[in-house]
Amino acid sequence: FSLNPLPYFFVYFYLVFIAEMGIYGFLNYKQNFSFFLIFYSYYCRLLSALDSS
Repeated sequence: FSLNPLPYFFVYFYLVFIAEMGIYGFLNYKQNFSFFLIFYSYYCRLLSALDSS
C-alpha cells in the first residue's frame, strides 16, 4: 500500500476553487457541483490510467 498524493491535490484544488468563488460560489452551488462532477470524472480516468501503467 502506497500513499498516493494525487487525491490531496484534487481536494486542495476544489477547496481553492470554492474559496475563490466565495459567496457567489455558494449561490451557484449547482454549477459548482456540475463542474466538480466533470472534474472528478476526468480525475478518476487519470487515476485508472496511472494504476494500469
